[in-house]
Amino acid sequence: MTKKTEFATQLAQRGLLWSYDPSEVGNLPDSVLIEHGLIYGDVPDIKAIFEIFPKKMIKNTWKKVLLPNPNHRKLNYYLAIIFFHIKKPYLLLNQSYETRFDLLQRLAAENS
Repeated sequence: MTKKTEFATQLAQRGLLWSYDPSEVGNLPDSVLIEHGLIYGDVPDIKAIFEIFPKKMIKNTWKKVLLPNPNHRKLNYYLAIIFFHIKKPYLLLNQSYETRFDLLQRLAAENS
C-alpha cells in the first residue's frame, strides 16, 4: 500500500472523506485528498500531505480551493504563515477571488 493510499484510508476511517465510497478512497484524485486533509485534518495530517505530495501541487490546490472560500480565512492565514512561509499573508488573503458559487453562477449565465 502506498503512502497516498494509507493516508486516504486513514482520512476515511476518521470520517474526513464522508462523501466518498470507503472502498474507493484509494482512487480519489490527489486534489481531493489535499483539500480534505488541509480543511479537516489536524497538524499531523497536514505534515503528511507535505510528505506525500509535491509542494507545488499542494499550493495550487490551496490557492484554487481554499483561498477563495471566506469560511477558511483563519485556516488560510495559518497555512500561509506556517506551511507556505508567506511573509505578508494578509496581502494574499485580502485579494478578491471567484468562489465556487460565483463560478457556478457565471457558468449558468453563459449557458442560458
